[in-house]
Amino acid sequence: MAARSYIADIAGGTATVTVQCQATQTLKNATFTWVNAAAGKIELSYSSTSQIGTAQPDSNVIARVSASAGANTAAVQIPIKMPVKAFQSIYVHCTGAGNLGSAVLSQQLNMTPSLAMLFSAAADGREIVIDEDCVLVGVHSNGNTVRGIVSRDPKTTATGISAPSATSADENIIATVAGFGTNVSFPLGKDSRLFVSSSAAGCVTLSFQLIPQLTT
Repeated sequence: MAARSYIADIAGGTATVTVQCQATQTLKNATFTWVNAAAGKIELSYSSTSQIGTAQPDSNVIARVSASAGANTAAVQIPIKMPVKAFQSIYVHCTGAGNLGSAVLSQQLNMTPSLAMLFSAAADGREIVIDEDCVLVGVHSNGNTVRGIVSRDPKTTATGISAPSATSADENIIATVAGFGTNVSFPLGKDSRLFVSSSAAGCVTLSFQLIPQLTT
């Protein structure tokens, strides 16, 4: 099976999410996005047992970030070297009540940035301006109750996908998602605009593939 990226929800509180790898590959990039709701940490590990309380963890721990009670959001991209095999499980541990977010693990170093759109309530048409040529490759929402939509038109809203009708097809819709996510392949040029909507409070994460620039 071909190498791929993985997206995992960070549930907040003391929790662990298991990611089952589908291919033998080396993960080279970890992107974490989260809400700073309380003091806590997020840890990527080979071990199902969290070592967040250990100041000097063993070699099973690949990356760790800290959250704080800042009532804001944070994102970080960390270069890693994490070989995995097909059907191997790896783990994202977290602590800190309310520190929900997402982790994106990929094989391509610094070439698959992700953007987490955090919604405190249902909202329509939040604008994103693309700053370089890329391809939108994935859209994910955190839970079956959160329906997300990515569109080229701010008038195409999450309300429409919550109760779609036979005439609700819209050529401006790039992706709709609820839960585990969907893969897409939508080229975007510099200064393109996307509009992201959510049907409820939660997180909608967009993953991009950068297009290498040719040099002469």
